Amino acid sequence: MALHRPRPDRERLADLCLAMTAIPSPTGAERPLAEWVVGRLAASGVAADLQVFADRRANVVARRAGSGGGASLLLYGSLDTAFPLAAEATPGAPGIGDAQALSEGAVRSGDWIIGAGAENPKGFAATVLTAFELLSDPRLPLRGDVILALTAGGMPSPGLPGRPETAGLGRGCLEFLARNAHPDAAVIAKPGDAVSVEEVGLALFRIRVAGDLSYTGIRHRGPVRHALLEAARLAERLEAWFPTYTATRRTATLAPQGAVTVIRGGWPERPVFLPSACDLWVDLRVVPGSTLDEVQAVFTAAVEEAARDLDADVSVERMGGFPGAATPRESWVVRAAVRAWEARTGRRHAEATGTSGVTDASILRANGVPTARIGMPRPAVPSPHAGFSMGVVHVDAMVALTQTLVDIAVDTLSRPRAEIVAGEPAGPAA
Repeated sequence: MALHRPRPDRERLADLCLAMTAIPSPTGAERPLAEWVVGRLAASGVAADLQVFADRRANVVARRAGSGGGASLLLYGSLDTAFPLAAEATPGAPGIGDAQALSEGAVRSGDWIIGAGAENPKGFAATVLTAFELLSDPRLPLRGDVILALTAGGMPSPGLPGRPETAGLGRGCLEFLARNAHPDAAVIAKPGDAVSVEEVGLALFRIRVAGDLSYTGIRHRGPVRHALLEAARLAERLEAWFPTYTATRRTATLAPQGAVTVIRGGWPERPVFLPSACDLWVDLRVVPGSTLDEVQAVFTAAVEEAARDLDADVSVERMGGFPGAATPRESWVVRAAVRAWEARTGRRHAEATGTSGVTDASILRANGVPTARIGMPRPAVPSPHAGFSMGVVHVDAMVALTQTLVDIAVDTLSRPRAEIVAGEPAGPAA
């Protein structure tokens, strides 16, 4: 007889995502949302730890103990949104469009939840939290422990200038791993309607292009190194180099990308002066098996070659990052995730290829935790917000992912630990 798989309540899940989206949680200020989640769990009789590691930062960790003899499975999500609160945003900075601009509050429009981070990370966190709540039912005959971790600092950001306490780059994940016994396996909920076993890391670099401090009214009186112009030329050269980097480092599923993501120089409040330097920031993705030092050496060589050709004076500094990592495809958690995906879709699973997204999965894997990444299916109807947006999520997509997470957990936690950790599976659980 097949084990019972509890099913999520559609409206309860929608209300949860709406409530979580309404609580601002930019990287560096996740604690209010973490406190709200702990309070919600407490109200339903589930004890959860608020793991505070900075004034405004905290993780949520909870455990539902099994009957004994089973493996431990971590259900993992993150709490922080990509963009800061309006009061902390860089004044006059362009670039945040569509639903990303909804930094205050959240709305429901039919089957869509709309607001800052409504899909990523709030929608994913809501599915993980809901799956954990369903699995916390003491009537479920689970041998192993299910662990919930909703962490701060999941966005790949070095933080606001001069404020290291706002950094992402897996800050909360590292704190979780330092404070808790490592689980036997993990499932992380992040974008992509497939099960993925490997993921890139990233290296963030700042290139400083030197120039001459000058004034528009006298630039014709003698040679002036124009830092902004030289930085723009260097950016163009690097954008032409990134496809070569990608082509030489592809794997079966990964196509590590690079991009010039920031150009910063001069003073909007003093626009008649030419600055003495201009900074370029570069995000370069790192495949498993490559170290940050190796990638930095390759990147620095490319920058220096371009600088010689352009007769530019440059320096390169690594500002942060972490390497990529992989989980063997034969790992139990990967196979359980594939089975759950196939059961839900009725299709044979195929891995996504050419991907370059980065999450805390690489940190979990690098610390010895076999990890499967899985996301939501595409909604049957188009999004009301065209283009890239982390701020729009469909309720049915969340329901589908939640059910998949529950099925993975029931499949895994109903078996003896030796079957999950060391041995081959012996077929479906009774």
